[in-house]
Amino acid sequence: MINRVFHYLSYLRFVMYMWGSYIAFPELFNQSENIISNIGFGLFLFGIGLSLEGFKKSDDFTKMEIKRFANPKLTKRVLLISFLMYCFAILTGVLFFNVGNIYSNASSEFISKFKELGYGSLALGIGGITIVKEQYNRLNAFLKENFKEIDVSKSN
Repeated sequence: MINRVFHYLSYLRFVMYMWGSYIAFPELFNQSENIISNIGFGLFLFGIGLSLEGFKKSDDFTKMEIKRFANPKLTKRVLLISFLMYCFAILTGVLFFNVGNIYSNASSEFISKFKELGYGSLALGIGGITIVKEQYNRLNAFLKENFKEIDVSKSN
């Protein structure tokens, strides 16, 4: 029962992705005066969407996952690079939080916009690390399942 609730809750990720896209992507083409705040809020929504991704039901492996997990060394490298990129997003968020300390004569409006961008970067980084951890666990489960099949076939 609780697994089903979490699985249905995971569908909110699509709402977060669409909402983040609606807020952030127009700023790339038609920059407004709130470009930093809007991109920060869009990143925040993407981060929440990535976090909700971990709630989905993950009992079976999809064809795409089987194809990806068939090469575990490459998958581990991709996961490591993804982990480092999301850590960089977190560090960038911390940098944005401290923009007032770096530029001491900056206006309070400028500082508050960059803090909002910092919240977005932080949420994106944490959500991404959540996905990397889930994918690493799924890779390990895939490898265990395949080694059981190999061991059974060798013993017969």
